[in-house]
Amino acid sequence: GLPGTKAKYTLYGRNLPGGAPAKDVTVDGKPLEQLIVEIELPGDALAKQRLQSSALVRPGAAALDGIEYRLKSPHGVSNPARVGFATAPVIAEPLDAPPKSQKLTPPCEFAGQFRRRGEPTVLTFDAKKGDVWWLEVFSQRLGTPTDPSVLIERVTKNDKGEESATTIAELADSDANLGGPEFNTASRDPSYRFEAKEDGLHRISVRDLFNRNPTDARHPFRLALRKESPDFRLVALAPQETRADKNQRIVSPTAPSLRRGETQVVKVLALRRDGFNGEIQLAAEGLPAGVKSAGAKIPEGKNSALLAITAKADATAWSGVLKIAGKAKAGDTELVREARGGAATWHVADSNNDAIESRLTRDLALGVSGTETAPITIEPTAAKTFEAVAGNLKIPLKLTRHGEFNENLKLKAVGVPALDSLGELEVNAKTNAATLEIDLSKTKLPAGTHSFILQAQTKGKFRSYEAESKSADEAAKLAEKDAKAAAESAKNASDALAAAKKADEEAAKQVKSASETDKESLAAKAKSAADAKTAAEKTATEATAKSKAADEKKTSAQEAAKKFAEKSKAKEATIMVYSAPITVVVKAEEKKPEEKK
Repeated sequence: GLPGTKAKYTLYGRNLPGGAPAKDVTVDGKPLEQLIVEIELPGDALAKQRLQSSALVRPGAAALDGIEYRLKSPHGVSNPARVGFATAPVIAEPLDAPPKSQKLTPPCEFAGQFRRRGEPTVLTFDAKKGDVWWLEVFSQRLGTPTDPSVLIERVTKNDKGEESATTIAELADSDANLGGPEFNTASRDPSYRFEAKEDGLHRISVRDLFNRNPTDARHPFRLALRKESPDFRLVALAPQETRADKNQRIVSPTAPSLRRGETQVVKVLALRRDGFNGEIQLAAEGLPAGVKSAGAKIPEGKNSALLAITAKADATAWSGVLKIAGKAKAGDTELVREARGGAATWHVADSNNDAIESRLTRDLALGVSGTETAPITIEPTAAKTFEAVAGNLKIPLKLTRHGEFNENLKLKAVGVPALDSLGELEVNAKTNAATLEIDLSKTKLPAGTHSFILQAQTKGKFRSYEAESKSADEAAKLAEKDAKAAAESAKNASDALAAAKKADEEAAKQVKSASETDKESLAAKAKSAADAKTAAEKTATEATAKSKAADEKKTSAQEAAKKFAEKSKAKEATIMVYSAPITVVVKAEEKKPEEKK
């Protein structure tokens, strides 16, 4: 449906409140019900650019827009169904429509179902020479097991009225995979930029290469015939954990996390539409105090970039949603797009043998530790923008090492394609200073502002939970001290109770053996001794309970201290180290005026 419109939609399912039997629509041989409902689609600018869904959305569908619809009833809500945003008025083909050619007037979107094998859906439209339309099919990306195929032909008639067709294009899968094996954006849905070479009637035949069955309402397709509208969508991916063996193909669900002083990177993919090829400026928004990002850019014609995020040395603990926005220009139109999150769905031990399952995520989370410090920090000695015109550009660097990461480092510049030819900078383990040299004549770094980072993989020993271990150890010592004091109090109370019991017994004996004249005065003394014994019993009981509780607390604290002591032991680790972003401004060399002859 078009954003901002209210329209009627037909739901198919079971137990639909007020539903009626659906004609010839079954699942597993059992008939379904149908219910017509009205759905209002949001029309605000931000909603048009989003894909709000709690259902599974595969990477191939990461660039789609739409909402999630659930039918509400007195018995609860239905499972979610995705309603996509159309880019032009929608023409919906009825389920029971006979196989006949249908003429379209672009721009439009045709919504139909694949027919049985050998029966393509045939659509025609008139085009004038020079007309440009983007033709795109949506089916596999809607979650259906289909393989759309499209044939585009120009149809002409001779003087006798005999029809002939000339093939313009045969469309199949969209093979572009921007995210690699960890986030495969390829799909079986074709798209094509159509430019009419001559006036005339054109024909589109749509088939499902997988389909061998009658028309199935569960296998729909959308065919968009829209005006060229350059645009893009973004997907932000959390970095994968570093492996000791570079040949290991372990993939796990992750989220970016920062220790104090650490820099991490998020890979941002640009899913470009309708021939958009421009530069995209990236920025992280809503970062907490103590965390910063210099932004990044996806260069013209490229499809990804690394966005660096750095926590200051005194950053406090924080967790929340990381928001990334991209800005670009398509002609005179400024485009601002929010990045969607993406991640692996579950752990894969070896992606050489097992497929990686990935999906869009509702958000991209970010965590910041307020206690742990980065194993290694790398940054320019001066927090400034480096400028150069020509020749060699020298950038002094300082390193700070924590833990036992004492290997030589081989730093490689990433983030600016022109620096790919720059060799690795080796930093000796015994020094914490280095100088990065860039020969501008060799790297061909163009005039302008460039931001990049240095990365290196290294091994070492790192201690986690040091603060927790220290705190747990202090708590254990305090609990031991309290338990000792409580035990002493319990012993004193027990001794006092023994003395009180003895005094009570002696007072009772005195009363028993006393003469009648002395019994009255001794009885008062005996009552006082009995009261003292009762009070001593209460005190001893309470002191014993407190001692027992203190012992239990001591045992628990000692176990916690032991656990954190084990966790805080130095462990072998392989990490990827990133420098703080480095910004370089290359100025165009001024041409000298020609000397007079």
